[in-house]
Formats: sequence, C-alpha cells, structure tokens
Amino acid sequence: MCENYFLKYMVSLPKISIGVPVYNGENFIKSRLDSILNQSFTDFEVIISDNNSTDLTLEICKEYAKKDKRIRLTKQEKNIGLFWNYKFVLEHSIGDYFVIANVDDLWEKDFLLKNFEILESNPKIVVSMGKITRFGSFDTFDEKKSDNFFTRIYKKNRRKLRPLNILSISGNYESKVSFCLRKYNFWIQFGLFRRQELQSSMMDSPFYGWDYAYVLNVLRHGDVFVHDLPLMKFYSKGASGQGISEFLQQQKLSKQYFFLPHSPLTNWCIRNIGIKFFLKNIDFFIKLNFLAMISMIIDMTKKS
Repeated sequence: MCENYFLKYMVSLPKISIGVPVYNGENFIKSRLDSILNQSFTDFEVIISDNNSTDLTLEICKEYAKKDKRIRLTKQEKNIGLFWNYKFVLEHSIGDYFVIANVDDLWEKDFLLKNFEILESNPKIVVSMGKITRFGSFDTFDEKKSDNFFTRIYKKNRRKLRPLNILSISGNYESKVSFCLRKYNFWIQFGLFRRQELQSSMMDSPFYGWDYAYVLNVLRHGDVFVHDLPLMKFYSKGASGQGISEFLQQQKLSKQYFFLPHSPLTNWCIRNIGIKFFLKNIDFFIKLNFLAMISMIIDMTKKS
C-alpha cells in the first residue's frame, strides 16, 4: 500500500471500506455509485477496481473519483477474474468494516448506518445485513407444461434449495454452518463485515463456491444479525442469475468439474469442517451437487 496514502489517513482512518470490483458495468455504475455516495453514513472509503473493462466504465469512474476524494480507483491491466478482483479490493481496504458493492445492486439510504450501529454495539456480531428486495425481471422457477424432464426436476429442487433467505444466525460453529447451508443463507455475503475477520477468512485461490466457503469461514468469528428492514436491492439478472457454465467462464474458473461444479465446495467442507459434519449433512451435499449437475445439462440442451 502506498506510504502517502497511510500518511493521509494516519489521524483518521475511514470506519468502513466499500469494495467495488467491476467489469463492463457502464449501464449500472452511475446508479451504484450514487447509492453509495448518498448514504446517510459518510465515514467511508470506496475502492473501485476496474477489471480491464472494454466499455465506458473506467471513464465514468474517473469522473466520480475527481468529484469525491473518498474514491480510490485502480484499473487492472488485464481481466483477472471476479475472485482476484474481489480479493484486490478486500486486501487494499483499511476500514474497521468492509462491504462488497456489486455494480448492479443498490442500497437504501441507511444501509451503512443501520449495519454499522449493530457491529459497533455488539462485538459478537461479525456481519450485519438487512432484508433484500429484488428488481429486474427474475425467474420464480414455476413449472410450465413446456418444460422438459430435466427442467422440471431442476425448478422443483431449485425453489427448495435456493430461496431468497436472509436470516440471523447464532450458536456453535457447526450449527451455524449447517443452518447457513440448509437455509441457503449466503446472501449475507453482501452484508457489512468486520474487515480483519473477513480478510482472514478469504480463500487463497478460486473455485466454484468460493463465495460460499468464505462465508462459512467467517462464521467461526461470530454471529450474523439481519435487520427486518429492507436495506438492499438485488438485481436478479446479475452474476448469481447466470447459468453455471456462463458463471464459470465469467469468473475464469476451471472447467475441470464441469458436471459436478460443487464438488470443490464439498471437498472444502470435508477438509475444513470435518468428515463427521459432512456425513451428518450428506443429504444436503447430494442435493446440492445433483441440482448443479441438472443445471449443467439444461445449459447444454439450450446451447445445442
């Protein structure tokens, strides 16, 4: 990190670091930055990492950086993939707390304030979040007469396995992990974290499901608090709304596990949480990998 930057903030470091990893986000970046800069809580830095965009994203970010000294802008010389771009903004953050800001999502005005107050008042909480609302067209995964056999199976299981849950979590580590997995509570990855705990929980290298794994790691450090207030608007056509094959390509992840993309996450859970935990929850891991396999088959039939 640049020495001059530390000298600049030696007296008063920002309380919150906001990471904005972005690639070709010209249609969303203005609204995204406006929702950040218009927050009622203002003691923050914004770390933008442009992943070698080919559209007007960088130029738009430069305009905002000129207007607001809280913004730090970096352009990657080549596209390094979502994982490394995410890790870049996290590693270059210096605030007590950190939050990732996807380019196509939006925050309500009090998003930072409400979550900051929780983390400041309760040291047992490691991440604070609010309820999520959706915008943009999205698939409810209702079955249709025109659906083929694989699509029907996928939709039926998809509704059960991946609802738009955002729930508080407490208890011992294994119970928190089991709850997070079974309730698909991974939307908390978009909440406000204690920075050092998040940095120590981050993966060293990417795999399909790395974002799930670091959330499970963070649960070692504390509990999750979720406000009843809707504090975030989630764009349903973003990265998590893509098919698996498209997602693997966008994140520059290995296609070694093309038909069982969740096997690296399964292996990670066995190594890091334990074989006993895996066996207790084996039904979940079977369903998770089966759903991913069906999704890949559907992707292939659409492209053929």
